Amino acid sequence: MARTALTHPIWLSRELLDSEVFTRKGERLGVIDNIQLDLAAGHVSYLVLRVAAGRIEKRVVLPWHILRFEGKAITANLDLQRLLEATEPERMPRVPVDNWRQEVFEYGSPRGNRRPAPSMKVQDLQPKTPEAVRVGMLRAVLGMKLRNRRGERLGRLEEVAVDVRTGHVACAGIVYGGVLRLARRLYAVPWQMFEGVEARELLLAVERETLETAPDFRVEDVRRSEWLDRLHAQFQTAAYWTVRDPVAARRA
Repeated sequence: MARTALTHPIWLSRELLDSEVFTRKGERLGVIDNIQLDLAAGHVSYLVLRVAAGRIEKRVVLPWHILRFEGKAITANLDLQRLLEATEPERMPRVPVDNWRQEVFEYGSPRGNRRPAPSMKVQDLQPKTPEAVRVGMLRAVLGMKLRNRRGERLGRLEEVAVDVRTGHVACAGIVYGGVLRLARRLYAVPWQMFEGVEARELLLAVERETLETAPDFRVEDVRRSEWLDRLHAQFQTAAYWTVRDPVAARRA
């Protein structure tokens, strides 16, 4: 049954990036180096963890659902040896690849059998057309310029608020307006208003006049279910927690 209110914790991208991850016993595993974002679905599925243990320095890919968030602590049910068996980020595809996704998720499952890191074919690593690019690394996506189909410039993407239990993007913060960086505001918009990437810019299905009526993106607000409900109502979008399968609905 679909939920009618959001009860999961919301973290901002700047809180997630560079955060430490520990085992359930309190042993340090590494630091979140980057997060892969499915731009079409508004959903994060993988993270890149930077591991440093003795002389070992390595970056590995983990499924998002393996993380547990309790207060300000992030833990994973892994030990260091298991962690080092994970695939490396250089082999991550730029488009969703079902068999790769399935193997990474099985790797992260405590009930799954231990297996080598996922393998990929070379043709899976690159999209056939620019339009096929649906996923991006969060550090690269933050700061991207925005425009709409009318060619109006709409600032840049400054912040992303993530429901850390499900991986869904609750909303985004856009810096827009002002002259010479003066009087600029951080506006909040639902992720459903993003239409994709074109010419290295994010497309936003919002006219300039509409964006200027959007509420401010404030940390204390984006964590509140009632405020997020009003934000989605203002833009006439369905909040992901009210949809049975929000990822499929967003891609439809």
